[in-house]
Amino acid sequence: MKDIIMSGQIVDFILIVFGVELLVLGFAARGKQAGLKLGRLISVIVPGLCIFLALRAALVGADWTVIALFLVLSGMAHAFDVWLRWTELSAHDERARSKREAT
Repeated sequence: MKDIIMSGQIVDFILIVFGVELLVLGFAARGKQAGLKLGRLISVIVPGLCIFLALRAALVGADWTVIALFLVLSGMAHAFDVWLRWTELSAHDERARSKREAT
């Protein structure tokens, strides 16, 4: 088990799980009103994906700049996801307020 973790293979497995999860959720939401659209799913998954890539880079002894790059990308992707959620919530609140005022 130690060799699997220290070689980064555990992260490879986790990345495969990320991919399968993205495919399953993408196909489940396809053509339905339920679930997240593929673009939204990607914005949710990318921050975690970048964190795991940083972990893998650290485990295999990559240069600190590679690790830092993945961490910065993760932070940027997370900030983008938060911004998307904030704007979606604001739009939802505005529609609800307009509906109440119309009745």
